[in-house]
Amino acid sequence: MKADFFFENNLTAVLSDFKIILSNEQIKKLQKHFEIMQSWGKVHNLTTVLDQNKVIYDHYVDCILGLSFLKPVLEIYDLGSGAGFPGLVAAVVWPQTEIFLIEASRKKCSFLQEASRLMKLDNVIIKQERVETLRDIQFAISRAAFSLPTMKTASTAMAKEGKLVLWMGKFDKKIQGDLLKAGLIKEKVFAYSWEGLKERHIVLLRKN
Repeated sequence: MKADFFFENNLTAVLSDFKIILSNEQIKKLQKHFEIMQSWGKVHNLTTVLDQNKVIYDHYVDCILGLSFLKPVLEIYDLGSGAGFPGLVAAVVWPQTEIFLIEASRKKCSFLQEASRLMKLDNVIIKQERVETLRDIQFAISRAAFSLPTMKTASTAMAKEGKLVLWMGKFDKKIQGDLLKAGLIKEKVFAYSWEGLKERHIVLLRKN
């Protein structure tokens, strides 16, 4: 099977179950990111998930399903963007939203620059910065792994009443307690799952 059909068929097979439809242009942009990531990943270790099927399901599908619970705003920061999940995916899904990709690694910023150029995204701004340097963010998203100290760092970057959305596996009382200690109040939690993947959560938080 040609690579483009492989990506599109695997991506749309899951999204159709959730009644999510992407345009041909959006699929092609995500396909381009997939190709670049496969090429760079062999040298730069952009993701720990190497199986192509798992990359599609665990990254692209997970990002798109998570974004489907949210309403786009004019400006969004992706904290710890890494290989572009969920920031570059959000830029494709929400072309009218300005997406700031925040990433401390020069290597990963180089990848994000090249990927956004080849994907022909004009709503992406890449900043090689640490989250600790940021302040007064109104709306942020992140799939980065957060411990209590890094949750406090993310909270410090947010404006008062600012919204932070996290992708999480489990979401329990301990995590909720850690978020409260970091000054982040849970507003909503959305749960989703599909065959072969444990339940995932989109957690919408507000800076206290």
